[in-house]
Amino acid sequence: MSKNPKNSISEPIILYKNDNISKTFATIRSKILDSEGENTIRSIMMTSAIRGEGVSTVALNYAAVTAESDGSRVLLIDSNLRHPSLHKVFGVDNSVGFSDVLFADVDLKRAIQNSGMPNLDILPAGEYKVNLNRLFSRSAVKQALDRINNSYDSIILDSPAVTAFSDASTIAGAVDGVMLVIAAHRTRREVITEAISRLESSGAHLVGTTLNKRAYVIPATIYNKL
Repeated sequence: MSKNPKNSISEPIILYKNDNISKTFATIRSKILDSEGENTIRSIMMTSAIRGEGVSTVALNYAAVTAESDGSRVLLIDSNLRHPSLHKVFGVDNSVGFSDVLFADVDLKRAIQNSGMPNLDILPAGEYKVNLNRLFSRSAVKQALDRINNSYDSIILDSPAVTAFSDASTIAGAVDGVMLVIAAHRTRREVITEAISRLESSGAHLVGTTLNKRAYVIPATIYNKL
């Protein structure tokens, strides 16, 4: 991974250059492909039970590994319309983005931008003003993804937390698969259970969970040699 994106938000979104971590994301992707089939999961949403579990970092690194692994054309979408962040990470314009594609029928070529990384494009959240509680619908998301599908091999969506708003559940019903990111030693079991229940009720296909922010008692310099 050659580029270190700009970083200007409260909780850092990190593009890891550590080979071991990159291999971890590659392993996650391989397990999904092995269990689900090569062509069945083209769009995957990353979400969490509560805010601050590192979803954006997971989505970013998963997208980067996917773009590097086999030359696939990958689109990373910031579907967290209430608290967008990926445009800050890449230093791209957020005036037109996913919200404009969803609600204003804006041409994709105006909204999608080059990330600066090979085979990886970004669709920022955008600034289109809309009553999300009234207009955010599964059909709108599905129609937008259908417009994108022909241009990309893989679509990764960075989404808001499931229990914060209904947005994540709405998006989950329109994508091929959902990955639930869980922050170790932080999120209570009953909150995770509630998030999974909401996802399943929306018709989401949960492809797995990722344990994030795990603290190791072994020093990193030693752990990386194991």
